[in-house]
Amino acid sequence: VSSYAGKLAASAAAIGQAGADPREVRELLEEVLEELGKMRKALGSLKEAEEKAGKIGDAKKQAFYYKDKVVSAMEALRTPADRLEMIVDKNMWPFPTYGELLFEV
Repeated sequence: VSSYAGKLAASAAAIGQAGADPREVRELLEEVLEELGKMRKALGSLKEAEEKAGKIGDAKKQAFYYKDKVVSAMEALRTPADRLEMIVDKNMWPFPTYGELLFEV
């Protein structure tokens, strides 16, 4: 995602230097960076939840903590990741997309 954002930034600069309006590319870049920020924040929350879960000694309490906290942290991470999957150039996305998993594997 960072590499893709760098390519977008370079493209916007080149378009601007050519005298054209790079607004669309800049807006796409802003969207990518916003989702990347959300993803990093959600990943931090997921790591915290996993650490707390690992410290729970009672198996039943730990299972409920995973169900209530860790799964919701995973879902929060998935939201920006899913959005980025739709935006980032397919050649730069390091994971198989849902479509690839369903129809090509």
